[in-house]
Amino acid sequence: MTRVGISGESIRAGFSGASSTYDQYSQVQTYVFSQLAESTSVNNPRRIMDIGCGTGRHTARLGATYPDAEVIALDVSESMIAVASRRVLVPNVQFVVADAQTHLPDVACDLVFANASLHWLNDLPGVLPMIATRVVSGGELAFSAFGPETFSELRQAISTVMGREVVLASGHFWQPEALLPVLQSEFGAVVARQEIIRQPFPSLMALLQSIKYTGTRGDGLPGRGWTM
Repeated sequence: MTRVGISGESIRAGFSGASSTYDQYSQVQTYVFSQLAESTSVNNPRRIMDIGCGTGRHTARLGATYPDAEVIALDVSESMIAVASRRVLVPNVQFVVADAQTHLPDVACDLVFANASLHWLNDLPGVLPMIATRVVSGGELAFSAFGPETFSELRQAISTVMGREVVLASGHFWQPEALLPVLQSEFGAVVARQEIIRQPFPSLMALLQSIKYTGTRGDGLPGRGWTM
């Protein structure tokens, strides 16, 4: 079930351009990371894979929480990996430039962790079985993903202004019902939780800045004339 709608190069470029500002504007991603980290149940993992590590801030927390584990952290953006390699000096963490869609490291892991990253994959249902082969027996995949209602208010506002239905990049994010059957077939037990997170912004400009400076714009806003 390959999804068409978000350019891989646009995703890479967006996150690369936000490598120096991501941490300042990614409050929602940080909140979701904390919720996800608290939900993991793996004890004393020997190896952890962090898919979509970004600037490495959250990877550092994984490395500190599990100091005896080897942590392999990957991201599609070279700029993000460069920032992470400079900032994160935890000795058990290794950073790798890799696209999880096509080049997932072939290593056995007790924990595969992916915070707010897998929704960008154009064929996530096809990648999940590959991820499952990296999880050892008794191990765990822990991931969070944003749904297609992300930025719904912005979509509605733009659609009203343009006089037609507009689909943002987030509108192509995966619905849970597209993922659950694959997860249930690949893993012995699946625990899913859905939460609506509302982040207020003082103005439209502040929202657009947050999208730009976290690199979460995908192919950008539709049409011409949108400036910041």
